[in-house]
Order: sequence, then C-alpha cells, then structure tokens
Amino acid sequence: MKEVPWRRIFVATKIPSSKLEAISSRLPRAAIALGMAILLWLYVTSTIDTQRILYPAVEVELRNLPPDMVLVSRVPTVTVTIQPLSPVLGGQIDRPRAYVDLSGVGPGVHTLPVQIEGLPGAQIVDVSPRRVRVILRKILSRKYPVQVQMSPQGINTNGKLKFTVEPKEVTVSGTMNQLSRVQKIVANINQQTLKPGTEIAAEVQAYDENNRVIDSVTIDPQQVKIRITPQETPTPSPS
Repeated sequence: MKEVPWRRIFVATKIPSSKLEAISSRLPRAAIALGMAILLWLYVTSTIDTQRILYPAVEVELRNLPPDMVLVSRVPTVTVTIQPLSPVLGGQIDRPRAYVDLSGVGPGVHTLPVQIEGLPGAQIVDVSPRRVRVILRKILSRKYPVQVQMSPQGINTNGKLKFTVEPKEVTVSGTMNQLSRVQKIVANINQQTLKPGTEIAAEVQAYDENNRVIDSVTIDPQQVKIRITPQETPTPSPS
C-alpha cells in the first residue's frame, strides 16, 4: 500500500499506530464534507444573487420640511435595487419607500442623500441617483384689500347697491417671486345674488397685472362675507 503524505506527518509526531489508522480513514470523508459545504454555499449565494429586484420610478418623499419653507423645484424619482436576505422572502417584500430629510435645511439649493426604508427582509444593493437636488424658498406673507367684482364683468348697478366686505383684508402667502405678481385680490359675485338685504360668501382669488388668476399663492381666509345693501341717497339740503 502506497504511503499517503499525511501518514509521514503523523509518524513524525509519534502518534500511536491505532489512532493513526483511525484518523487516516476519516480524512477523505472530512474532505468530501468540506467540499460539499463549499458547493452548497456557492449554490445558495448564486440563488440569492439571481433574485435581485429592481424598483423603477420610486417617488421621493420630503420629510421635516420647515413650515416657513416651500419647495420650488421638481424632485426626481429614483431606481432602487434590492436583494432579499433569503430566497423565500423574494415575494414577501413591500415596495421600498424613499425620502430625504429636510431637518434644519434653510432656503436655497441643496443636494441631499436619498434614504430608503421599508425593507426589513432585504439588503439595498443600489439607489440611483443616490442624491437629489431640491430648491427651497422662504414663505412670505402680505395683506391685501379685497375688491368686489361682479360676474359677468361690466354689470352696472348705477350706484344703487353697496357692498360691505368682511374681512376687508386677507393674508396672501408665497415666495417673493409669487407675491410680486399679485396685483389685486378679488371676490367674484354673480349677478343673480345682487339683491339688497342679502349676505353671501364669496371665494377670493389673486390676479396678476394681466387679470390672470394666480394659483400658486395661499390666501387666508379663502372666503369673505359680502353684505349687499341699498346705497344711501344723500338728502338734498333745503333751499
């Protein structure tokens, strides 16, 4: 019988012959078991790798936006690639949620990291893009008087009706550029409501210099009350 290399090592260490034979007979089995374990590990790894899941067009949520700030840019969507921690979990993972944290962020242009949550059973492989650009502007507020405008325009009451608006002013909020476009605040009333002694609620809207409605600003309150009364006729002085 040809002497195997490891027998020389055992002889040199003066291991008893009985133990030497037992160890020699077990070594091939241990080598086979180790080889099978490596093959199993490679199989499981390759199986998990094939289960990578790609989520395109994931909306990015803005969190902790300061109350005196407004977003004036478009936030792009991101593509998220994940890998389940177990092949069994591949079909049990919810769609990832992407967000950026705006805590402590002031007005201006910012490039912020995208964070992912909602994946307890998976590993995040890639997020593209990893950072997104946001532009924030400070919200300003101004007071504007409310004007009454009859619809359709051009109706003439011949000065016989008086309109009392409550409140007389409203607060308009927006960015500096938005507020600079506001030329007037108007409460539109319909001609069918032109009856003396009535009180109506009317929506108020902001208009620019071209008489176009500005929807990008916030008006508080959004409605005003208008009381319609006969216009007092001055009493002629006695001659």
